[in-house]
Amino acid sequence: ECAKLIEDIHRNAGVGKLTSVYRKYSISKFRCVAKLTDSFLHQL
Repeated sequence: ECAKLIEDIHRNAGVGKLTSVYRKYSISKFRCVAKLTDSFLHQL
């Protein structure tokens, strides 16, 4: 249940009014960590 909530938050991070943090961490300077997929994160 907790993992599902985190997954939903991650999936919707770039949508809506509050996207500045998502945009910040989507650039190469921050290694595009905001764009990592859920499947990649599960491998860590």
